Amino acid sequence: RLKDERATLFLGGTNSTRTQQNSPHNQKEEEQEASATDTIMINSREAMDRKKGYKKSVDAADGRRRLEETTIQIRKEKKESRIAKRRQMVSGAPPTMMDPPKLSVANASIAKLEQLPQMVQGVMGNDPAVQTECTTQFRRLLSIEKNPPIQQVIESGVVPRFVEFLQREDNPALQFEAAWALTNIASGTSEHTKVVMEVGAVPIFVRLLMSPNDDVREQAVWALGNIAGDSPP
Repeated sequence: RLKDERATLFLGGTNSTRTQQNSPHNQKEEEQEASATDTIMINSREAMDRKKGYKKSVDAADGRRRLEETTIQIRKEKKESRIAKRRQMVSGAPPTMMDPPKLSVANASIAKLEQLPQMVQGVMGNDPAVQTECTTQFRRLLSIEKNPPIQQVIESGVVPRFVEFLQREDNPALQFEAAWALTNIASGTSEHTKVVMEVGAVPIFVRLLMSPNDDVREQAVWALGNIAGDSPP
């Protein structure tokens, strides 16, 4: 019996020792499993964050594109509104009772187009007074609210001459009329605006922003606004 008790104690001690020896090993495995679980959760959260960040970047790019499209549309609408208001403006003295009856817009346009060769001759001449008068006639022709004959004026070859007149600091009235005529040409299609740009008007308009003449400065602003309104962002 004593031997059995010793054997039992020995075996129990052995089992206890084995249990104590196995416990740290199991604890280490549990820690490793917990660590692996945490790593998986962290990687999953990082993947979700990356997806959210990508979605935000795509949404931001799409938002910028839509904003640019809206800005361009608003700019074009403002440009058309400015052009319509500008073309309705007329210079000179108000009409009196002695003024002849006004022709219709279509008849007036046809009448002025018939005078186009004489107007071109006056612009190309050397008399400053005639240059100013004929440039004013071109400006009025281009100020017709509906369907101004911009293409016909361009084809007459006077656009480069108007750009030369922009540099006539000794004649602010001629500068003003030439700037106004070019402004109305630039208010047409993109091709019409391109014509004004290609003859070198833009840098001269920029210089005219410092002109001592208020009307010339204002007209330079109008011209640059029309050109910028037809340019890409």
